[in-house]
Parts: sequence; structure tokens; C-alpha cells
Amino acid sequence: MQPTVDPNQPFSLQEIDHFICLLESHQLKQQKALTRVITRIRESLDLNNLIQVTVTEVRQLLQVERVAVFKFEPDCTLYDGEFMAEDVDPQWNSILGQRVQEDCFVQDYAIQYQSGNIQAIADIDNAGLKDCYFEILERFQVRANLVVPLLQDRLLWGLLCLHQCSGAKTWTDSEIEFVKQIAEHLGVAIQHSKMLMQAKLQAEQQKALTAVIARIRESLDLDEIFKNTVTEVRKLLNVDRVVVFRFQPESDWHDGEFIAEDVDEQWNSVLAKSLQTNCLEEQDTINFQQGKIQAVTDVNYDQLNDCHVHILEQFQIRAKLIVPLFQGKFLWGLLCINQCSGIRAWAEHEIEFAKQVAEQLGIALQQSDYLEQMQIQSAQLANAEKQKWVAERQQIIVTTINKICQSLDIKSIFQTSTQEIRQLFKAERVAIYRFNPDWSGEFVSESMAEGWTALVGIFPTIYDTHLQETQGGRYRNNETFAVDDIYQAGHSDCHVKLLEQIEAKAYAIAPIFQSDRLWGLLAAYQNSSPRHWEEDEISLLRQIGWQLGVALQQAEYVQQVQEKAGERQRALATTIEKIRRSLDIDTIFKTTTQEVRQLLKVERVAIYRFHSDWSGEFVADSIADDWTPFTKAQIINENRLILDGRNDQYPRNETFVPILQGEKLWGLLMAYQAFQPRYWQQEEVNLLAQVGVQLGIALQQAELLQQTQKQAKELALALKDLQQSQIQLIQGEKLAGLGQLIAGIAHEINTPLGTIKTAVGNMARGINEALAQLPYFCQLLNSTEQSKFFALIEQAIQQPTLVTGRQKRTLKQSMTKRLESYNLKDSVWIADRLIDIGIYGDEIEPFIPLLKQDYSEFILQLAYNLARLPNNSRTIETAVERVTKIVVALKNYARYDNSNQPYQIQIIEGLETALELHQNKLKHGIEVIRDYQPIPPIWCFPDELIQVWTNLIHNAIQAMKEQGTLTISTWEEANGIKVRIIDSGSGIAPEIQAKIFDPFFTTKPIGEGNGLGLYICRKIIDKHQGKIEIDSQAGQTIFTVWLPFQINNAELT
Repeated sequence: MQPTVDPNQPFSLQEIDHFICLLESHQLKQQKALTRVITRIRESLDLNNLIQVTVTEVRQLLQVERVAVFKFEPDCTLYDGEFMAEDVDPQWNSILGQRVQEDCFVQDYAIQYQSGNIQAIADIDNAGLKDCYFEILERFQVRANLVVPLLQDRLLWGLLCLHQCSGAKTWTDSEIEFVKQIAEHLGVAIQHSKMLMQAKLQAEQQKALTAVIARIRESLDLDEIFKNTVTEVRKLLNVDRVVVFRFQPESDWHDGEFIAEDVDEQWNSVLAKSLQTNCLEEQDTINFQQGKIQAVTDVNYDQLNDCHVHILEQFQIRAKLIVPLFQGKFLWGLLCINQCSGIRAWAEHEIEFAKQVAEQLGIALQQSDYLEQMQIQSAQLANAEKQKWVAERQQIIVTTINKICQSLDIKSIFQTSTQEIRQLFKAERVAIYRFNPDWSGEFVSESMAEGWTALVGIFPTIYDTHLQETQGGRYRNNETFAVDDIYQAGHSDCHVKLLEQIEAKAYAIAPIFQSDRLWGLLAAYQNSSPRHWEEDEISLLRQIGWQLGVALQQAEYVQQVQEKAGERQRALATTIEKIRRSLDIDTIFKTTTQEVRQLLKVERVAIYRFHSDWSGEFVADSIADDWTPFTKAQIINENRLILDGRNDQYPRNETFVPILQGEKLWGLLMAYQAFQPRYWQQEEVNLLAQVGVQLGIALQQAELLQQTQKQAKELALALKDLQQSQIQLIQGEKLAGLGQLIAGIAHEINTPLGTIKTAVGNMARGINEALAQLPYFCQLLNSTEQSKFFALIEQAIQQPTLVTGRQKRTLKQSMTKRLESYNLKDSVWIADRLIDIGIYGDEIEPFIPLLKQDYSEFILQLAYNLARLPNNSRTIETAVERVTKIVVALKNYARYDNSNQPYQIQIIEGLETALELHQNKLKHGIEVIRDYQPIPPIWCFPDELIQVWTNLIHNAIQAMKEQGTLTISTWEEANGIKVRIIDSGSGIAPEIQAKIFDPFFTTKPIGEGNGLGLYICRKIIDKHQGKIEIDSQAGQTIFTVWLPFQINNAELT
């Protein structure tokens, strides 16, 4: 029977205190790491950098051999993904960029992660894993792993993976909880990054929409318009195909063809192919005639008939977005946007973008139809000589319309129109008159012949009582009016006087309508004498007036799009920024309600919070003047709907969106229009929804941070001391340089320290167990058996053998069969233990009698504990030598002598110190060549020169991007010594070589250098009365430093 240690033996007070200190230190490190991650989330918008910092800190804290983040590919239903970030011990392979595409991984494991489950495996050999999953882990050298899902708004975004490669590891509850909290914070950061990307994308698409509209307006050629539009839309939405489909006239929307297309080269073209739309669902055609948009994420799950399915397969369509195109009120065709490579969920802003593009194409169709009619009329009149003059005017009108369509600048459009009309009519003035809200008015644009007085900007506001009383008179009914002679028209005296003031003898006027509103008048004046206005002239004036109305409507629309997009994006960005900067929920609520109310121009915006019993209360609101806040007096809202004939829409007094705290419905964000019902636009609801998401994220962050506030208070005093130490550490450029090196040095130290820790733990366990087992060993085994036992130990010590996991399984199978042939009990366990201590093959023959004893399990366990002691001792000795070497180099670099007295030293020692400090970066891909000629010691300031060598070597490593050759040479020359440092980097351009020693000059990206390194090097060399020179060309940079044997103390003073 195997002896055991008495578990009831009490611990000493010293052991208990030591255990408590270790536990508190571990918890302190975890809290610090968690605080650093939270700070990164609040301060950084760079998700990749945040994830890299996180995996590095988690691995250093938990002392595991690899920490990595695995990201699933979007729209791949968890079947595909890759490792996007990692921090790994150098002795194990990197898995960065490695992909996983295994069905068994999805079916048996990825689905579990989707539900938020965590996987903790202490030893994959004993976990009962499927072979395919076991092969994946073995390929990545994993022996034990901890996997926590990363959720983005309840969807599985990726995995946070911790790997132990050297052996089994039991994951403690505190480690699992810590990694879970890190994953939760990363999930918040991922969601935050997604929202910012969406906001940025919407702003870019709004900007792109304006550009698309401008491109549409640049031409009246429908083929060119369609070609430009499908190209721009496919580029902006990043889809596989965009086409324009036209219904055949008189086909009752049953036949048509594709007339314009832009498609990725890997997919088939559908251009010029006909299509019988009777294969489509009857309801689809009805919906298109009603102006409804069809957005399908996955056609495989849409209820379609066989004919429709065949069409989609023929055109390789997997997801589709279809928007109807109208010419006036007539369904002309379809704007079809296809995703062929896979499924796609169409975002609201993408649907709205396609809708607005389709509206602009509809306007282009109307203008094209009108232009076609004009061209037909011109062609019909061309054969009649007596109508030649009219045909020429029609052509000029087409030219005028074309000029109007080429600009969104209303002032330029007005100027062009008045000038063209005056030249066409040979009139003496053509002006545009704009109504004010009170139906008074003023001239805003004109073209006049020489010798007449300008009206724009000089003539005062006109108060025509008739137009004011009738709100536009006959012109509000879209009538034109022409007078050949103002003195024969029967005008009132005041009216005649007004016309005389503007120098008019005859006039013709046409209304200008902006949509349904009478905006102003287009007037042609004859000033020198009466004039008879022809019907063709009046008709053409009416046509130009209509075109000006279209121009006003489009310019207003573009302006509204730009202003709304700008305002809403700025407001959303401001709200998100304020939410991100503050963790005070009351401040966030107050700011959000104020910003949203001002943006949506509503009377009230409020935040409503649910209680646990689903009752609730208003916790914040922003209101217009003379309204009572909900937070003071709660009210009950009645559900009222007023039916209106606006496409199945209902005007409502309010709209609201949910606020989700994680997966819990926390409350509602509500907007109220109190005076009258309001048609809420989709973009307004989308904006409100985005703000609601941000509020949910803020609530989730506040809740997560609240969990750590208690521990943070307890650590306040310790953190204060730490901050004071940090302030002292960053003083001066030298310690700034130390800050750049510290990450690599910490890694170099942590690796042997982790090795020492593991080896010490193994030795402690082995010794304790061995000491407890020795008495029983001496009683149990006779002298012969003891001799064989020690022979077993000696053989295991002298012939240590390392085998891989696969080799061990193969050896274990053969060893088990061999032991079974000797009729040994527990042959599987005995084989496993013998392989662990390096005994297998023919080497087991002498020990078979010993292994047949009933106490063989006890013997093998004791042998294992004793055989591992020398190996652990050698491991500790090697690790200690490495740490000592690093610490000496770091001490030499960090030392500062303020005596201002030079010392006589050997320069090569300082160079070696600098190389040791950069060992972490040098060992990965840089060959170091030491060409040290014998040189005598010199008088110098050693600490300052070490900083020079450190800066130059650091710059060389960065120039070579950690791949190349670094050559360092020393020799005696001219009453001094020279040091030359050569790197094989890209070189320094000749035009900037003269600037590199200037203060604050740097060629590095922002955040990677302050431009003081070489400046300080030169200052130190000058202090030593030496020289520093540079010689650089493509592929090589040489820095040469000359230092005298003796410093002139007089010059130094």
C-alpha cells in the first residue's frame, strides 16, 4: 500500500502568511491587467492594437506558453476562421495566420461557444476528444487549453485561447473567471469598433450619394448615366453585380431585359439577356408597382417557385436587393444589386442608399423623356421652313436644359438661364423673382442689355398687395401671363407705377414651382417699347420655368441630404464620443437626450427604465420650453393611430427603440412629437437605434467596471505609490529609452523565471513525496531490490530522452504489449510512467522482476520523483545564468552617476551591454558581427556612452526591420579610438542626412519616436570632445564615432 502525507497536519503561521501574500499579489496583478484592458478600451479605437496588447498582458500574467485570438470569417456560419493575434513563448511555434476549416470543430465545439460556453482542458490526452479536433490541437503543439468565446452583440465573433504546450495544466477558477472578464471587455470593444465603422461607412456613403447624384446630372445620355451609376454603386456597396433591368413597353411588366451592368470578373454577365418576369411571384410585381423594395439575405430560404429558382441559379445569385425605377408614376424598370459569393444581410443604410439612387435615376428618366419629346418636336418641325425659327428655339432650349443639369449651384443656374433666354428672345431684361414667406418678393438674378438699371441687390423688396392677398394670384394655379403694353392692359395706377420703376413697357411671366410650392416667377421684359409676345415664346418660358423648379428641387434635396448627413453624423459622433469619455450614467443620459432632441427637432426625448417587475420610470429627458419633464411627473401614454393614405404608414406621436444591457432589455429611448402626429423617417429611427446601442454599451461598461471598483479602492494606496514611481522612472531621455526596451527585457527575464518557477515546483513536489516515501521504501525492499531500483534511477538520469506526444503514444502501445507479455498488472500505467522517466525498449529487461512486485506502482512513482531532480537542477542553473546576464546589462544601462567626473573604462564593455539589452530583437533575424580590434581604455562618462551605443543599435534594428546584418567594429586611431556601427537597412535619403541630428527631427511614424535620440547622441559625443559621422546609401548605413583617450577638463568645465 502506497503511503500518503497526512492532510490534517496543520500549517505554520509563517506558511499561512506566505500563502496569503502570494494570493493577494496574484489578485493584484489580475486587477491591474483588467484595469489596463478597460483603459485601452476607453482610450483606443485601434481594435488590432488593443487585441495584441491584451494577449501579451494575459500571457505574462498567467504564465502560459501561448495566448491567441481566433476570429471567425463573417458569413461563413462558423466554418472558417484564422488566428489574428498571439503572444507565444519563443520555444513554441507561432500559429499567427493559421486557419481552421474542420466540420467536426463546428458541429461539436463552435456551436457550444456560440452559446457562451467556456472550454477548459487540463490534458488533451485524457479529454476524450474526437480525432479530428485532437489533430488540430496537436498540430498547434497544445497539451492543455482554455477557450473563452468573444461575443459581439450576442453573436460569436471569435475565441480567446490560452495554450499550455509543454505539459498538462489544471485551470483554476480564478484564472477562468479572469479570462472570462477579459473576454467580456474585448466583446464590448469589438461592438464599439463595429458601431464606429458603421457610422463612418454611413457618412462615406452619404458623401458618395452626393457624388453619384452629381454624376447622374452631368449627362442626359441614359446609357452613360446607367453605366456610371452601376459602376459607382457596385464600388460603394462592394457587391458582386449591379444591373439595370428595363420592362418592355406594352408587356404589362411580363418581359424585359438587362440594359446596364457592372459585375466582378469571376461571375457571369447578364447584360442584354432577356427575362420573362411571369416567372416571378405575382405579389413581387405588385409590390414593385407600389414602390416597395425587396431585400433578400439568402435566396435559398425564400419561398420561390421552380421557375424563379432556375433564374437565380442561372444568374448565380445568392442574395439580392431590388429597387423599382419609376418614370413619373410609371414602373419603368428595376435597379438590381446582387451578391453571388454568399449570403448578405442588407443594412438599413445600404437599402436607403439604393433607394435614393433609384429616385435620382427616376428624375433622369423624366428629364430624358422630356428631352426626347423636345427632340421629336424639333424633328417634326425641321421639314417646314416656316417653323424653322421655332425648331432653332427648341434646340436652344435643349441646350439651356443641358446647362441647368450640369450644375447644382443655383446661382450659376439662374445666371445661365436668364442670359440664354434674353439672348433667345432678344429681350432687354430677363429676371428671376423670389417670393418671401409673406408673399412680398425680390429679384435674385437677372440678365439685362446695356443702358438699363440693375434690379438685383439695388431694387428694394416689392410689396404687391394683389399677390400678397391672393398668395401668388394666377401664378399659384400654374398660369402664365403676358402683357404687350402696360399702358393698354388696364392695370391699376399703382401697378403701372411699379412697372415703370423697373423700366418695363411689356412683359411675359411664367411661374416657378419647387415641388408643389410656388417659389417665384421667371419674367422677360421689354423696356424700350411695347412688344407682342408669341405663344411659342410664352410656352418656352413656361418650360424653362418648369426646369428651374426641377433644379431648385434637386438642389434643395442634395443640400438636405448633405446637411442631414453632416448634422446627424456629427451629432452621432459627438454623442458616441461623450458616452465613451464618461462613465457617469446620469451625465451620459442628460447629454444624449439633449443632442437627440435638437437633431430630430422634437419636443421631447426621454429615457425609460424597466424595473424587475416590468413596471418602470423615466430617468432622464430633454424637453422643449413650457413642457413638464417626465422625470418629475410620470404620465400614461395612450396608443392612438390616425390612418392616412401615405403608403400604409401611420402618423404617430412617438417612436422608441430598445436599450439592451448585454442581453437584458434595460429600457427604452423615446422621441415625442406632442403638437401633432409625425411621419417618422427610417433614417431617424436608425439614428435613434444607433444611439440606443451606444447607451446599452455604456450601461454594460458601467456594470462591468462596477465589479472591479471595490478592489480598486483597496488598491488605491498601492496604485498611488506605483504612480509616483512611474513619474520618477520616465525622467529624461535615457529612461524613455529604457521604456522602449523594457518589453523585450521583461520577456527575456520572464522566460527563465517561468522556467525556474516550474522547475522549483517540480523539485519541491518530488522531494516532498520522496521524503515521505523513503521510510516505507527501506522497509519494503530488500538489498537486491534496492540495488535494482537505484540502477533504474541511474539509467534514467544518465540517458534523459525527450519524445513528442505522437512518439509517446506509439511507444506506449508497444511498451504495453511487451509488459503484458510478462503478465504484469496495470501494464498501461507502468508503460506510461517508464516512458516519462526515459526507460523503454530493451532497457526494461533487468527491471521486470522489480515491476512484478505488488508495490511496483509505489516504486515507479518514487523513481520518477528522484529521476527528475537532476534535470530540474540543470534547468534552474541555466535559467539563473541567463537572468544574471540580463540584470547586469540592465544595471549598467540604468545606472546614473551624477558626480560629473570621467572614469577610465573599456569601451567594448559598454557595447556588449547595449547588445545584451537588445537581445530579444536581435535573436529573431539579425546576425551580429563583432570586429573588435585591441584598444586601450579611455577616459569618459560610461553611463552616457552606453546611451549612445543603445540609441544607435536601436535605430539600426528598426532600419533593418529586425532582419539583416549588424556589424560593430573598434580600432585605435589618432590619439583616440573609433567605433563603427553598420546596418544593412534601407538607408537614409541624402536630402535628410543633414537633418538627422537636429532636435525633434524624425522619420518614424507618430508615436514611435520623439526626434531626440540622435540629437542627444551628438550632444554626448560633443561633451566627450569627439566626433560622430554618418555615411548612408541604399542598403547600408554607417555611423562612425571617434573618442579621444583623454578629455580636456578645461573645455569640459
